[in-house]
Amino acid sequence: MTRNILLLSERDFLALPIIRSLNPNEFRAYVLGPADSTVRFSRFCARYFSYPGDGTGTDYAESINATCQKFGIEAVIPLDLPTTVRLSDHRHRICVPTLPVADSATLLRLHDKWQFAKTLDRLGIPYPETVMVERRDSLVDGILPYPFMVKPLDLEAGRGIVKISDSADLRGYLDSAAWRETYPVLVQRYVHGTDVGMSILAVDGKIIGSSIQRWSDKKMLELFENRQIFGIGEKIVASERYSGFMHVDFQMESETGEFFVLECNPRTWSSMNASMLNGADFIGDAVKCALGLPITSRTVRTDPYYRLWTMIRFMFTNPFALVSASPICRKDLWASLSDPIPYLLLASRLMMEKIRGKARR
Repeated sequence: MTRNILLLSERDFLALPIIRSLNPNEFRAYVLGPADSTVRFSRFCARYFSYPGDGTGTDYAESINATCQKFGIEAVIPLDLPTTVRLSDHRHRICVPTLPVADSATLLRLHDKWQFAKTLDRLGIPYPETVMVERRDSLVDGILPYPFMVKPLDLEAGRGIVKISDSADLRGYLDSAAWRETYPVLVQRYVHGTDVGMSILAVDGKIIGSSIQRWSDKKMLELFENRQIFGIGEKIVASERYSGFMHVDFQMESETGEFFVLECNPRTWSSMNASMLNGADFIGDAVKCALGLPITSRTVRTDPYYRLWTMIRFMFTNPFALVSASPICRKDLWASLSDPIPYLLLASRLMMEKIRGKARR
């Protein structure tokens, strides 16, 4: 049985990998988002709808209801922070089952890096030494030992994050557009080690689906199990009585092997397709949560995964790389290459943003 689902999206980099990884025999994906989204051009999108206005009024809920009624939508799932916050605020107006999500105040507090650091401190969860800086003259030599990271409080996908290795880096940063456009900022001790993440689907403070991943030096993602990381995720989710998607970023320090929590994204994540292709059916489980259906346990594989752009670079440097790639890499690469238009548009948009950013400096 194929279910019609409506995905709420304002972040193409999250939506595109997810819709290309859905099983077409199980789900037909309709998408609601802004008019300039590249998702509308994807062959994996059954139909794209632009929301009215800026998506903040009651018209937003009415457009969801009208779309669901017209196309027989069974469940509504938000993919990113703006749509999750909006669903939380308008959920009582929506007539179709939706994924349970936390209240908007909780979502925004977890997203704010300084507020999340205070939550970690309250829960006794290890995190790197962290300071908030609100004024330019407060960001000085000695605020933390070099190297340290400077992070905007509420940006995502790595935007605005800068590594400061010495006083020359600090002077350059303070003279750049990056500081002027993103303060106040978080200053955090740099932890040398391996990027680790815990992906979560939760309802009422209980984890109902999860996976844990690490990125190797070769940009390869691997799924693995770790009770310590899972316990930390459980503690965060329970303390907030959290519902919805969440991805918690960790760093495993090379020297000590200790795990430090860096930040929290109360939304889906850009590597969700790797988990889905390995059998962790987060979207399917979210639909079941919305519909009140039981969720059955399943075996999750641990096939290694390379991001799309990494696989394309490998192919240019070594055409035989595809032969040794894991089945999920080949499947994901083929799905992407057979759906080129949104990725070309997205790449050109990102390139233009980088050009404009350099021009501002």
